Amino acid sequence: MTIKKRITLDGLDKIIGERPTFGNNLKAERESREMTRREFSQLLNISIQSIADLEHERKIPSPERAAKIADQLGEPIAYWVELSIKDQLAKQNLKLDVKITDISA
Repeated sequence: MTIKKRITLDGLDKIIGERPTFGNNLKAERESREMTRREFSQLLNISIQSIADLEHERKIPSPERAAKIADQLGEPIAYWVELSIKDQLAKQNLKLDVKITDISA
């Protein structure tokens, strides 16, 4: 049995020495599943180019798109939406932080 443990964003930040992004987390998720971009794009029902743009941080997904991707991956939606919002804030050079909490439970 494999147990998947989710490290908090703050914890990941300390481990890798930089702020985690939607793109580097998406790439890590794809690689952990040992999938090509083509296979991953089919799983997420988005283009291979979109996968590349997200992984290389040329594009930042909207919170709605981040939620859809998380849902398709079977991952916590709040985590992925939080990453997308933090990326948007960083892109605008806003020194702000957010914490997203799932209130549906």
